[in-house]
Amino acid sequence: MKQVFKRFSVRQLGPRLHGDDPSAIQSPFALALLALVLLGGLVACGFQLRGEQTLPFSALFVNGNAAYPSVAQIKQSVAAVPRTRVVNSLPEADAELKISNESRERIISALSAAGRVREYELRLRINYLLTDKQGHELIAPSEILLFRLVPYNETQVLSKGEEEALLYRDMQNDAVAQIMRRLAAAKPQT
Repeated sequence: MKQVFKRFSVRQLGPRLHGDDPSAIQSPFALALLALVLLGGLVACGFQLRGEQTLPFSALFVNGNAAYPSVAQIKQSVAAVPRTRVVNSLPEADAELKISNESRERIISALSAAGRVREYELRLRINYLLTDKQGHELIAPSEILLFRLVPYNETQVLSKGEEEALLYRDMQNDAVAQIMRRLAAAKPQT
């Protein structure tokens, strides 16, 4: 067994890695060709960078309870999109995004043999609807439901509270990103 490891030692691979071995790829043309083949493989599999996101309307009214954290974040995300602005009244808007409900829940998902909580499930639920000026539904009433499992330990109560807040922020970011993608895919009626 020791002979097998000695046969493939790092010392023997060193010259190949540094280009001292005649069998190593040394030609810049060969390296460029290899990079081009790898890049072609990425393109062939459908990989594409996200690029700039655009929305199919120039003015959006975001209607929802100001107490919902997602409403402010959606407004910021829409304001960051080029050629689309957030307006403060429905008559100015080309479309209305209505956030009808946002709820956060903490549910016990596992108990120990002694009946103590071992794991919680955190849930974030957002209900929304997108309509145009005439009231036609561009996105039917939809719901985004996200959840995360959190192991619970009575001795780490303070850190678990911080972890919960971080997980809720992460779920909120994910939900807002999903809503933004659905807004970008909405087809206005002509």
